[in-house]
Amino acid sequence: MVITYHGAVFCKVSQGDTTVAFGSPGKKGPFIRKSGQEPFLIEGPGEYEVGGITVRGFANELYSLIWDDISFCHSGMVIRAELPPEALESIGDVDVLFVYLDEVEGLNAKDAHKLAKQLEPKIIIPLSGAKGSNELRAFLKESGVSPDPLEKFTFKKRDIEGRNGAIILLKTA
Repeated sequence: MVITYHGAVFCKVSQGDTTVAFGSPGKKGPFIRKSGQEPFLIEGPGEYEVGGITVRGFANELYSLIWDDISFCHSGMVIRAELPPEALESIGDVDVLFVYLDEVEGLNAKDAHKLAKQLEPKIIIPLSGAKGSNELRAFLKESGVSPDPLEKFTFKKRDIEGRNGAIILLKTA
């Protein structure tokens, strides 16, 4: 799988001829696109199944997704770090967490850490809005890491096994 970052809360996960886009400008939820087909837009809470990809939507544009036995969670515009117990149970284990840091529309650094601690992901990919660069710096400082930004993150399930909260920083494509 290949993850690319496109600014603010917008990122894509691609594999083969399928792409899942989270936080696409003008869209309320993620969409799934297979080559040659119309995209399927996920809007709002509920459970969806599209081409072998299972998506669960929660309030505030929080989405979890299972694709090829890899679980993703995108924090969307969540502004509270503490998720309700039923959401935590429904989300389950998280391999890759996209956490949106923004002083207005996302989480601050402290709350992003709380969310990550609740979900215990193998990989954390921080996303930063225009007003989130200070929060991103604070998040990395609190994490005790200063990773070099990557153009993209390419991985398979076996590559992330055994990781615990590793932070991957991506450049804007």
